[in-house]
Amino acid sequence: MYLSQHIVPVRDMHIADVLLRLRQVGTSGAPIKIDIREVVAGTYGRAIASGIAPRTADLQLAFADTPRLAGGGEYAVVINSESPDYAIAVAEIGKYDGVTGRYFTGADQMGVLRVSKDGQAWEHIKGVCAWMTVRRARFSPTQRIISIAEIDVVDATSIAPHITVSLPAAGTRVDVIITLPDGRAVETPPGVTATLPSAVTGRITLAARLTGTADDTPTLHPDGQIIIGHQAASGDYVSRAFVCGDDRRVRVRVRGYVTGPATITPKIQRANGSWLTPTLLSREDAGDGWSDYTYDAPGFSAPITRVRLDMTGTPAHRPLVQSLVALPLNL
Repeated sequence: MYLSQHIVPVRDMHIADVLLRLRQVGTSGAPIKIDIREVVAGTYGRAIASGIAPRTADLQLAFADTPRLAGGGEYAVVINSESPDYAIAVAEIGKYDGVTGRYFTGADQMGVLRVSKDGQAWEHIKGVCAWMTVRRARFSPTQRIISIAEIDVVDATSIAPHITVSLPAAGTRVDVIITLPDGRAVETPPGVTATLPSAVTGRITLAARLTGTADDTPTLHPDGQIIIGHQAASGDYVSRAFVCGDDRRVRVRVRGYVTGPATITPKIQRANGSWLTPTLLSREDAGDGWSDYTYDAPGFSAPITRVRLDMTGTPAHRPLVQSLVALPLNL
């Protein structure tokens, strides 16, 4: 047997628990299952939360993940049991309520009560409301640190914590704290790679700092993945091949970010497969630390060619390339 009570929160809220009063507790041992489901155009949608309630007269089912309901949205608390022995206390308009000690007269306190034998076809029971309380969660303290992992690394220069979080409202956030073997701490948001100033070897620890408010909390979901990166001292990028021709002036333009000892050096492939280093013509500031570098290779001949970028750097000074343009021009 299924019974559902519709609720419409007046504000966004996390649910702490659901309270029900039973007039009769089942003796068959069958549990009571409670789902909180979205209601869309009168149809029950996905279950936001589920749980098995204890078999007591004053039933309380707490939700550890504190599901969040949107203010003004319609939801259904669906109660299900295979036992016919349970009886849920209800209130009727105009009838005396022995729990509160007064007559139940407020239609504004009524939810929509439905009953079903199979959970598919529902019958509306008018003028009756289940004795039910859905309690809003409050959170204190508003910040908590949760340990994620301890990992042994060798020459690590980048750490990417790919963990899934839910941020239900402004004022909620999650930061990943990476503690290095020497005690230094590096912080980064989930999914954002933390670049280390130097290669690290040893044991690192990762923790998540969850920050919320008294009304809203972020959620840290399980089964995250931590990716450890190692930056080589040098690397290259080779473009796609393009048509060139005989006696051409090949103009190469690179927008790059270069600091300290980092370098970006373009090269053009000759017809015999070797590489030519063009001459730097100019460097122009492109803002925010980026620069436009223009290179020139006059009198270049090859039926097709490619451009290669040779890059060097350190963990603290990593070369970056935003764009690469190569044009074979007629002299």
